[in-house]
Amino acid sequence: MQIRQIELRLLDCFVEVVDAGSIKAASNELNISQPALSRLIHRLESDLGVVLLDRGPRGVTPTRYGDILYRNARLLADQERTLRWELEALRGLEQGIVAVGVSPYLGDYMMPPLIARLLCRRPGIGVRVQSGTYPDLLRALLSGETDVLFSALPAEAERDDIRFTVIRSSEQAVVSRAGHALCAATGIALKHLGKYPWILPAFPAHHERELVDAFLSAGLKPPRFPIQTNNVFLAREMIAAGEYLSIMPRAMLQAPAIRGRIVELNSDFSPAPTNIGYATRARSTL
Repeated sequence: MQIRQIELRLLDCFVEVVDAGSIKAASNELNISQPALSRLIHRLESDLGVVLLDRGPRGVTPTRYGDILYRNARLLADQERTLRWELEALRGLEQGIVAVGVSPYLGDYMMPPLIARLLCRRPGIGVRVQSGTYPDLLRALLSGETDVLFSALPAEAERDDIRFTVIRSSEQAVVSRAGHALCAATGIALKHLGKYPWILPAFPAHHERELVDAFLSAGLKPPRFPIQTNNVFLAREMIAAGEYLSIMPRAMLQAPAIRGRIVELNSDFSPAPTNIGYATRARSTL
């Protein structure tokens, strides 16, 4: 089967039809007639030699072939948007919106000064902030949905398509709620830390490995990790109201919503520092 070269305009029309769920709704969005849009979609199907849409009385849904084309067409659209933005930046316009992905654990205490610094360096731009887990934010960065990702960086931060930049090393602390039974103790041994349940961030995952390795090396049974989450609000409130222990960036303990409610324990276990930084696509001009 020989596939003809596909016009980007046909892909744009196809994406709009799938997003809208019907030819009629898409024709209104595209400001063209319904018969004209139907002809364009049939032309695209003819060029590819496959049926892309299942047509029904309630609208259209993509076929298996349509699903594949839709995913790739959306990626092309995102890359085209990114290309236009980067070309404008190279010409010195530096206007528009920079889409920033932020991991939840940085949002409270680290992002405000970083965003302020970015706006100071690029006064002609605006910033749109998107929060999410590291895997989701990385996918958004690669697809062109976001332009830069701020997060704790993975230990294996080396990729050909991504440029990682370390801002600083973030010291980590073992924490509990203020007034916890362990708060008054000093040099808290692992065996005492193991008596309580833990809440750990889902990313970075090395904290769980660290704890398990430390307990096993000491001949102790590792503690329970009933909750792993990157929802900062959930973790914060459960630690502050319960008997959970956790690991947090030491600087985060000074955030207004945490200060005085969650405190560092004087523990024999010292979590390894985490590299904090940002990631951009390898060819980005940011």
